[in-house]
Amino acid sequence: VVKARRPRLAKDSAYVRSDLRPESSPAHLRIAHWITPWSLRQLDEMRRELPPSSIRRINEVLVQSWCQETRSTQGAALLRFTEHCDELEIPEENRMPASPYLLASFVSKHAGKVSESCIDGWMSSLHAWHTVNNAPWKGDGSFVSQVKKGAVKLAPPPKPPRMPVTLQHMKVLQRGLDLFDPFDAAVWAVATCAFWGCCRLGELTVEFDSFVDPKYSVLRSFANVSFGSSSSSAPIPGRTVSFRIPWTKTTRGEGAVLTISGEESLSPFHAMRNHLAISKDASPDSHLFSYKDSEGCWHPMTKARFMARCNELWVAEGLEELDGHAFRIGGSTELLLGGVPPHVVAMVGRWKSLTFLRYWRNVSEIIVNSIASCYDKTRIDLVTKAMDAF
Repeated sequence: VVKARRPRLAKDSAYVRSDLRPESSPAHLRIAHWITPWSLRQLDEMRRELPPSSIRRINEVLVQSWCQETRSTQGAALLRFTEHCDELEIPEENRMPASPYLLASFVSKHAGKVSESCIDGWMSSLHAWHTVNNAPWKGDGSFVSQVKKGAVKLAPPPKPPRMPVTLQHMKVLQRGLDLFDPFDAAVWAVATCAFWGCCRLGELTVEFDSFVDPKYSVLRSFANVSFGSSSSSAPIPGRTVSFRIPWTKTTRGEGAVLTISGEESLSPFHAMRNHLAISKDASPDSHLFSYKDSEGCWHPMTKARFMARCNELWVAEGLEELDGHAFRIGGSTELLLGGVPPHVVAMVGRWKSLTFLRYWRNVSEIIVNSIASCYDKTRIDLVTKAMDAF
C-alpha cells in the first residue's frame, strides 16, 4: 500500500477539493482515479455491456500502457489543469472533453513561465487522461496549436544543462563511503553500476522503502549476477559484472542484461562483489541492492536515500548537489571521453538512437580524443596485424 502525499499545490492555488479527485490517490494513479461526470457516464455505458470484473481488468491494463514515472508526470499535469479550472470556476461537466478554448486558456496562462517541453508534457498528459476516459481530444486543432506556438516564443530562457557525475565525484564517493558498512557498500555498488552502465537510477533503486515491485525492481533471484573478464588477448584486460533487470524505458517488460565494466580503481566488479559479500544473508526475494541496518532490518535501496548519501559527501567536499540522472549523463560522457565509439555507448546505455548525444558534456574534448584515437599508432598496428593475418 502506497500512502499518497497531499497534492503539491502551486503558489496562490485556487484548488477546490472534490470527491471526483480522491486525495488518497498517489500522483501516478490520478490519471485513473481522478474522474469527471463524463467518466461516470462512460462507466455506466460500459456496465451495460460488460461485467465489473472485465471493466476493472480493462482499466488495469490501460493504465499499464504508461510507465509509473510517466504517470507521475501526468498526475502533476492534471493537478495544474484542475487548479486552472478551479481558478476560472469551470463546471466539472465542462472539463472533459476539454474545449479548444479551455485548453488554449490553460496554455496561455503558463506562457512565459514554463518551458516548451513542460507545456508539451502537460498537453500530452491531458490527452492521455482523455484517452483513459474515452473522451474526444480537441487539443490538436490549428487554434490550440497556434496558441502553443505563441507560448513557445514567450518561453523563458532554457535552464543550463544538468551537470554530470564526473570521475572526481566518483573518487569523492569512494573516499567518503565506509565500504565495510552494509548501506555504504550498497550505495557504492549502485553508484558504480549507474555510472559505468549509464543506467537510469529507477532501474537500480526503488521509490518506496516498504514496497518493491518485482515487475520493475531487480530482485536478487532474478538478477543472476555473474562476474567475468575480457579475454587475455584484449588490448586492455577488464573485469565485468553482469545481471538482468526486469524493466527498462525502451524494452519495457522485456528487461535487459547489463554487462558493466569500468576503470579498475572505480570498478563495478569490485563494488558489486563487496556489496554481495557483506549482504550475503539477504533473502533471494529481496532487492538486489538491499542492505541491513544497525538493528538487523533489511531495506531496499531507495533513490532518495541513495542520492541523499551521495550529495552529503559531495557537498562536504565543496562539490555541487546533483540529481539522479547525472549518473547517466556522466557515465556516457566519460565513456566518450575515453574514446568509446558513440554507437557502443548507445548500446551500453540501451539507447535506441543517438538521441543520447544531447547529454554530451566537454564536447570539444570528446571530438579531439575521438579523432586522435583513430590515428593512435597502437591501434593502427593492431589493424595492420589483423589485415596481415586475414
